[in-house]
Amino acid sequence: MGKPSRPLPPLELLKDRFYISEDSPSGLRNKQMLSSRALKDAVAGCKAHTGYYYVGINSVLYLAHRVAYALLTGEDPGEMEVDHEKGKDVDALKLRKATSGQNNCSVRPRKGKKYKGVTLKPNGRWRAVITKDKQDYHLGYFATLKEACDAYDRKALELHGEFA
Repeated sequence: MGKPSRPLPPLELLKDRFYISEDSPSGLRNKQMLSSRALKDAVAGCKAHTGYYYVGINSVLYLAHRVAYALLTGEDPGEMEVDHEKGKDVDALKLRKATSGQNNCSVRPRKGKKYKGVTLKPNGRWRAVITKDKQDYHLGYFATLKEACDAYDRKALELHGEFA
């Protein structure tokens, strides 16, 4: 399991500092001028090397999507993670609470890979494998990439449901 998230500041403080904005890449805009770098109505936060936006509150950094989730729902996600339903670069406000395992289901293929869970073996056949709760499920070898991807997709829906 990932490291626990720090609790967010009180909701009233978040409401004083930020408002939800669909056209902001972080999902948030500053409600007031906080400094010469944090202007009123400007995109709140800055993008880190991970691709996630962070906002600073009282010299502490918080993931912007956790703050946006709190503003949208009125609740701190607590120990749960906040998952971007369509991926972090698609819609900053399509958010849901998830366990670490559920959140990991929707990650993209590894760098240099085109398809998740599917690899071409030296014998020219495609192998499909999926993991849940640290258990690997070997789905078989397939003659075509499409067959392997279809097998992966079916098992992903079975194992991970809406998080697949």
